[in-house]
Amino acid sequence: MFRYGHMYGHMGFWPGRGGNLMFFIWIIIIGVAVYLLLQRNNNNKNNNYQQDHSINKQQNSSQNDAEELARARYARGEISKEEFEEIIATLRK
Repeated sequence: MFRYGHMYGHMGFWPGRGGNLMFFIWIIIIGVAVYLLLQRNNNNKNNNYQQDHSINKQQNSSQNDAEELARARYARGEISKEEFEEIIATLRK
């Protein structure tokens, strides 16, 4: 009436029946998928860091440019000492 191994089917996990090979193939497929997802996540983090870093450099550069402009205007006598100090204090906030 019942055959031994009937409920496991053709690709069951019994040795010698192909089940072990199928098990290892699935482990490899899952491992590759996890690896690819992790690599994609790491690439996104690196790109975000590079974008944030370049934005910070641009902000610092523009702040330095503005300070240099204020210094030049103060040196030429276009603004008073109080105006110069106010500009520098505002830029450094």
